[in-house]
Amino acid sequence: VISVLPNPNSGGLRIQSSTPFQQLKIYDLQGRLLISRLHTESITELRLDLSGIATGVYQLQVDNSAGQQIVVLD
Repeated sequence: VISVLPNPNSGGLRIQSSTPFQQLKIYDLQGRLLISRLHTESITELRLDLSGIATGVYQLQVDNSAGQQIVVLD
């Protein structure tokens, strides 16, 4: 289970996962990759600064041992 707070956000996110993950990506609604983070170790929590991205709706993709999980960010 992925938890993203706050959503909607004002420039920063806290992403928590019940399953450790190594990679996350953020896409716009046209499918363009905006942010990609790859970690050498599995993590369950990450703080992410989105202040450089325009306000809008995005998709957060988290890859973990359970597969891909997608959360809509608005």
